Order: sequence, then structure tokens, then C-alpha cells
Amino acid sequence: MPIKLFHRPAATIILIAVTLSAQQVVRSEESDKTDFDSTPTPVIEFQAFTTAGHYADALAVAARVVDRAADYESGTRALLIEPLMKLATILKQADEILDAMRAGELTIDLIERNGGVFDPALVEPLVFLAQLDQSNGNHPAALERLNRAQHIVHRADGVMSHQQLPIMTHMIRSYVATKRRSMTNLMIEQAYAIRMRNFEKNSVESVPVILEQAKIRAMSGHYRKARELIYLGLEILEESIPGNDPRFFEALNELASVRYVEQLSGGYGISAYRLGRKEGARSLQRMLAIMEEHPDEFSLLRRAEIYIWMGDWYMITRKARLSDEPYRNAWNILADQENATKLLAKYFGQPRRLRYSKPIPPRSGPGMYEVYYGRFAEVSFSVNENGQVHKVKLGNSNSPAAMNLRMRWAVQAAIYRPRYVDAQPVITNGLFLREEFSRGAWPARD
Repeated sequence: MPIKLFHRPAATIILIAVTLSAQQVVRSEESDKTDFDSTPTPVIEFQAFTTAGHYADALAVAARVVDRAADYESGTRALLIEPLMKLATILKQADEILDAMRAGELTIDLIERNGGVFDPALVEPLVFLAQLDQSNGNHPAALERLNRAQHIVHRADGVMSHQQLPIMTHMIRSYVATKRRSMTNLMIEQAYAIRMRNFEKNSVESVPVILEQAKIRAMSGHYRKARELIYLGLEILEESIPGNDPRFFEALNELASVRYVEQLSGGYGISAYRLGRKEGARSLQRMLAIMEEHPDEFSLLRRAEIYIWMGDWYMITRKARLSDEPYRNAWNILADQENATKLLAKYFGQPRRLRYSKPIPPRSGPGMYEVYYGRFAEVSFSVNENGQVHKVKLGNSNSPAAMNLRMRWAVQAAIYRPRYVDAQPVITNGLFLREEFSRGAWPARD
């Protein structure tokens, strides 16, 4: 009789169901738990909803596990942590920020219930939520999460652990945003000290860390400190490797970058300004020499970009006559590339503004008592072969005459990379600029 049942589908299904039910009862009696509690049903449901794209339902499953944590085994809670964190990342990429934050917070709850409030697994979701807070401009909340993440790392790995470096990077960003300069500097110094612990003093291997610190200093406006660090890196390299080794390139690149920004800002004395001009030009020239000597180390596009940078450097330092040769070299390199039309349009298709200071409302004299909210001024102008602005004409404007005059002066003083056609600089007419202003009545400050 049993053999014949297997030839009948309905009977077969009934037999299987009865057998499975009996096995489940036995397992439930042995464990003194229901089948729902002893198997990771929530995990299966979560995965099904996530796969189907029903993210709200998936989050509801995780929330249920958190709310009824005592009803589920710790293994079930642990199995939800990783997929829930992945879901949070998916939601962030889809710009579903509120749901992404909820997923991150549920992940934290599950980890805390599974491993305690100092579980190192908490670091990832804490940093994730801090980044979301930062993107929303909520830096105090971000710092609170990051401080907790750092404290967990300190407990697990010590106060000089490399594991906290990504956390410190995010903390620096929030300290800068909230203008807490002393904490910014302290965090930068601590991160630098941690990175340098594993390197022998004045070793070539330490130079990338030194240059990274210099870059951070430059980004925060500490140009002098940045240059001191770059000089240290260059000194170490000079004592250890040949003069045109490609490993010099990054240090020279950072030095030229700092000097370039300093030239644009112009916030230091004449002698320092002239020294910066010479030092920046020498750095770029040496970078080009290294690229010529080691062509296999650098792409042709990278070489073209350095030539363009050299031309830009001469433009902003008022040596336009020297800029044409590097611009032509860059043009010739780009013209030989497969996507030459696109590249030439990107770098030379239109004049590129290199130096310009937006005019600010006057603080004394005519126009100082005006309210500038909602005020604007438009000008048209031309850029000649040397990157100089000509034919400045005032267009539409609702600003006072004093502000219109400042607008004309600002545009007249701007410096541009000229447009090139067939490797030749040409005049560009019909350019247009609109500036909008904002300031209350005097004596408000900008």
C-alpha cells in the first residue's frame, strides 16, 4: 500500500506534510521552543523582501526583531546584522536617506543586543550614520557618533590604533565645518602621529604620510606648515634616491599646488610672493623633466595636464609670453589622442578663468548704505590671446553705480587661459558674467 501511494501526487504530498510536522513537533519538544523561534525565519523574510526590492517591509522585519529581541535567539539577531547594513548602503545610494538612517540605527540596536555597547562591530554603522549626518549638515550629531566609534576602537585596540584613522578623517571634516580650529589641529596632529608610528624616522616610506599631512594642512589654509612638511619630505628623498626618481613627483606636485594657491590668494609679502613664483615654476619644470626621463611611469594625458598647469602658472604670475609654449605642447599631445576632439574642447575650447575676485559691496564711500540683498550686475567682455580681459560692458543691473563700477574692475582684473584653435591662441568675444550680491544695510560685515 505505501508503495502505491507514491504513484498518487495528492497522497504523496499529505505523507510528506505529516512527516515534516512530526519532525517539527519532536524538535520543538526537545528545545522547548516553537519552530518559529528556533529557526531564523526573520532572516529568510528579510532576504526575500530585500531581493524583491520591498525595502520598507525588510526594515519592518528588522524592527520586529529589535522590539521582540527576547523572543529570538542571539544567532538569529546576528544573522540580520550584515544584510541590514548592506541594505542601509543600498538605501543611501538610492538617496533614501531617512530609511538608510533607520536601517543604520536598527543595525546598532541589533549589535548592542547581541554583543553589548562596546562591540567593535558598532564602528561601521556609527561611521555610516555620521556620514549621513554630515551630508545633512548635522555635524554635532555626526561628532557624537564618531566620538563613540573612536572610544570603542580605543577600548578594543588602544589609543594609537590605525583602525581609528578613517574615523578621525570624518571628525576633522566636522570640526572644520563647525569652525573648531583647535580641535581640528589636534585631530590632524594625532592622526599624523599615529601614521608615523610604524615608520622609521626619515625613511623614504614615511614620505607619503608626510605629504598627506601637508595636503591636509593646505586644505585647512595652513600653507606655511604645509610647505615645511613638503620640504621635510623632499629632504628625505634627496638623501635617499636619485634626483629625477619618479618618487619625487608627488612631493613636487604638492609644493607646486601650495604655491599656486598662495599666488592666487596673494596674502603675504612681496619677497615671499616672488620666492613663491620661482619655487612653483621650478617645481613644475622638474616634474616635466621627471616625466620626460621616465615616460613609461606617466600617461600622455598626465603630461598634457602638467604642461597646461605650467601655462596656467605663467598666466597667473603675469608672464603670459612664457605660457604659449607649454600650452602648445599640451595641445599637440591631446591632438594625438583617440578622443582628441573631446579633450581639446575640455581644456582649450573656451577661455578658462584662472584668477578672479568677486566684487564685494563697499564698506565706505558711495554705496555703503545700500541694502544688497537681491542685487545683481551683468557684464559682457572679451578675452584676448594673452588671457587678458577687454571690452567690458555693463549689461542688466539693479545695483548702485558704485557696485557696477566694482563689478567692471573685478572682471577687468581677471586672468583667463585663452581659447586655442589649431594650436594657436585666439580672441574670444561675447563672454558673459552675472554676479548676485547679498548684504544688509551698513554697518553689516561681509
